[in-house]
Amino acid sequence: MELSHFNTKEQPKKESFSISLLSLTLGSFSIGMTEFVIMGLLPNVAEDLQVSISSAMLLE
Repeated sequence: MELSHFNTKEQPKKESFSISLLSLTLGSFSIGMTEFVIMGLLPNVAEDLQVSISSAMLLE
């Protein structure tokens, strides 16, 4: 009796895991960066629009 017949579990593909992890990481980084970038530019945006910083924050 062959033992290989009973041990036929398929191993998950590691390539698809790597691609999904990479896309999740890239998406999280992109969403985080957009929030931090506008916070850094907020004083300049408020000055250009001639409004206070708190009013410019509401325009986001």
